[in-house]
Amino acid sequence: MEAEKSPSPLVSVIVPAYNMERYVAETLDSIRKSNYPHWEAIVVDDGSKDETFERARRHVEGDDRFRVIRQENRGVSAARNHALRLSQGRYILPVDADDLITPDFIARAVE
Repeated sequence: MEAEKSPSPLVSVIVPAYNMERYVAETLDSIRKSNYPHWEAIVVDDGSKDETFERARRHVEGDDRFRVIRQENRGVSAARNHALRLSQGRYILPVDADDLITPDFIARAVE
């Protein structure tokens, strides 16, 4: 894993999402703008009835730091746990699908 070669640990940003099509792109943009270089983001759509999954998938297409997956609706805890099982980071940063982080947030959290 590349993160082990790096002096900076990998951070897994986990984003559970349910019916958040209005907000998810802006949230993912805020993660993408992070000035901390070693992160992955796992978005788990929890069976949304709107276009959350498609909007998130299209928005991060081509950026290998993101994974967008879908599951049947089982609640936010199940979505977070699913993302945790898939995560490879040393640290976990939970971010809701309607939250924004500043570019220096991950770096400051790792410190």
